[in-house]
Amino acid sequence: METGKGGETSGSETPQEKLGQAEELAMFRRGPMVIFKWRDGEGWPIEFVSENTEQLFGYRPSELVGELFTNLIHEEDLEGMIKENEPFYSEGVECLEIGPYRLRQKSGGHLWVQETSSAVRDETGKITHFLGYLVDITERVQAEQELDAANQQLDAANQQLEAQNQELEAYVQQLEALEQQLKAEIKEREDREQELQELTKEYETIFQGVDDGIFLADVERSGDEFRFSYRRFNASEEALVGVDSDKVSGLTPSDVFGPDQAEKICADYARCVKKGETITYEEKLTVKTGEKDFRITLSPVYRDHQVEQIVGIVRDITESKQRERRLEELLTDKENLLREVYHRVGNNLQVITSLLRLQQFELGEEISPALQEAFDSTRRRIETMSTVHDHALSGHTRDNVEAQKFLKELCSNIISLSDFHSEVAIDCKLTEEIYLDLDSAVYLGLFCNEILGFFLPEITGSDEFVRVGLEMDTVSDTEDCRLQIEFDHPGSLQKLFEKFEKSLAGRLAHTLVADQLTGEIHFNPGDNLLSAVFKRRCN
Repeated sequence: METGKGGETSGSETPQEKLGQAEELAMFRRGPMVIFKWRDGEGWPIEFVSENTEQLFGYRPSELVGELFTNLIHEEDLEGMIKENEPFYSEGVECLEIGPYRLRQKSGGHLWVQETSSAVRDETGKITHFLGYLVDITERVQAEQELDAANQQLDAANQQLEAQNQELEAYVQQLEALEQQLKAEIKEREDREQELQELTKEYETIFQGVDDGIFLADVERSGDEFRFSYRRFNASEEALVGVDSDKVSGLTPSDVFGPDQAEKICADYARCVKKGETITYEEKLTVKTGEKDFRITLSPVYRDHQVEQIVGIVRDITESKQRERRLEELLTDKENLLREVYHRVGNNLQVITSLLRLQQFELGEEISPALQEAFDSTRRRIETMSTVHDHALSGHTRDNVEAQKFLKELCSNIISLSDFHSEVAIDCKLTEEIYLDLDSAVYLGLFCNEILGFFLPEITGSDEFVRVGLEMDTVSDTEDCRLQIEFDHPGSLQKLFEKFEKSLAGRLAHTLVADQLTGEIHFNPGDNLLSAVFKRRCN
């Protein structure tokens, strides 16, 4: 068979020859040699590479075709490799053995290769391509390097031996001292081994003696998939799952717990491996002794920066979970009972209010203005307490009364229960979300009732529109609660406030704030602003 430049076929082949070429190509594709075809140009672009490139270099052929071959060459070997190719151009040679030099793998490592390549020329003799194959000689190069290093060490050892021979007599005494030292070290090592054996026994005693179950599981990883197999159980874990430690080695969670439970168990094990840190969770499992609640702690065990095992500590918390559920049931019963109490108290307050209305109606015109006001103020106070209990029944707990909603409803009730001479608007504003306990809400509501019940009848006229602003916030320095009541009135309320101080409403307001809310009342006559600052008893 005749060939042209670069080994290209110039004549026709027989079927037998074609079959031989195909077998030869198949052998190359499966063997340790990678076939390349480069285009002559800057960087030698790769046009073809055999399939076994992935076996040696980690790259699929499609990843290399079109890439520059020089990008794969180790930077320390690139200049020398280019020089070795110069005879193709300067001397017109057809075939060269080049190397060894290093090629980069996809994983980031490098392989030593020996290249045999030939030039493909056109009719004018100009090089268009190169055909060649690379052979992995990494083991040979490493062996040569190790041999060179060994020879160097041998030379150094020979020199050292000659020096040691000259000093041999001086070393005899030192050898005797070293012998004594060696005996001492051997004794120390024996002592350490004995100590290690004792520690191992102590560890085994602790491992087997703790009440919590302990297991050790191996981790096998394939991509994003994990396989877990148990290596060892302690006595408590054996008792829980009913599998002897000497028989558990190699068993999977599915073997021990069944396929239905294994899926969730393996998912938690995988979560520990992926996070690479200790995790703790609670899980309900059916084991030898029945269905149990467990608190499980998993910790990864690293080797060469990879999680190869996990250690699990399993605590039976069935009894504590049962106690928690019982406490939750008792708490629910308590809340229901408390709501029933609020409901009955609210009903009783409504009955009392109705009785007061009936008594007022029965007295009719015989009732004096003072007695009428006494009835009205008493009714407002009872309605205030009823409003608080209504809030307790509307989804709140005794430590969770929403201040803004409560105050708005309270003020609306006060206006609806009073016969003012003009229209009254009350603007409630809270700069933050504040919740009060039930007792504080009752006392604060009674305080507002006394303030509004006293001031509004005095400042309303037949043709006036009265606006009252209520603002509640938290005092930043002390975290106390502050309720500010501002009366939109053209004149000063100084004299009216002095009258209020001497009235029953004033005395009640001071008593409620000072004794029940542990606070105090302030009045700013210039702004017609009254404020109560009290201890914060809220969530």
